[in-house]
Amino acid sequence: MKILSIETSCDETSLAVLEVTGTKTAPKFKVLAHQIASQAAMHEQYGGVFPAMAKRAHAKNLIPLFKKTLKEAGFSISKLKNQNEKFESKTAKKIKNILEKHEQELLEQFVKEIPKFKKPDIDAIAVTVGPGLEPALWVGINFARALAAAYDLPIVPVNHMEGHFFSILPQKDKKTFDMKALKYPALSLLVSGGHTEIVLSKSLGK
Repeated sequence: MKILSIETSCDETSLAVLEVTGTKTAPKFKVLAHQIASQAAMHEQYGGVFPAMAKRAHAKNLIPLFKKTLKEAGFSISKLKNQNEKFESKTAKKIKNILEKHEQELLEQFVKEIPKFKKPDIDAIAVTVGPGLEPALWVGINFARALAAAYDLPIVPVNHMEGHFFSILPQKDKKTFDMKALKYPALSLLVSGGHTEIVLSKSLGK
C-alpha cells in the first residue's frame, strides 16, 4: 500500500509518500517522496517559533507541497479533462464544514486546486496529531481530514515522538526502513524540541 504522510507539529511543513510491503509483523517501508518547507528564517527574529505565524505558513505551504510530493512520488498530477468539474455537492459540503471555521485560507486554495487533479493512487493518509503546537497541528489534521473526504480515504493518527523512536531504522540508501532491524525489547532516548522521553518498547507498536 501507499501512504501519504503529513507533518505540521511545529515550524516545518513536511509531506511524504511511503510504500509499504512485507507483513503486518515485519513491514518494510520505502520513501517514494519527501518534501519540506522550513519556516526557520521567519521565526529567527523571535528567538523561537511564533505559533500563529507557523499556523498561517502551514496553511500557505500545504497545497503547493502536496503537488510537489505527488510529482516526486511519480503520481500523475494531470488535470481532469473537464476543468470545471467540481466535487460532488455532498463531498464539497463536507470539505467546507471541515475547513471553513478555522482554515479559511486553506479552504480557498483547496477548492481552487484539488478538484482539478485526478485522485492519486494512495491507500491511506497518516497525519501527526501530537505532540506539538496546537494551532500548527490542527492545520495538518484538518488538511488530512479534507483530503480524506475528497478521496474517500482512511486517516491514521500518528504520535510524532513514536516516529522519532523509529528514526534509527533507515538503511544506507536513506530511503528504506526495515522493521526487522530493530530488536526487542528496545530502550530509546528521545530529545526533540520541548520533549524528552525514555521509551521502553517490548514489541512492535507496544
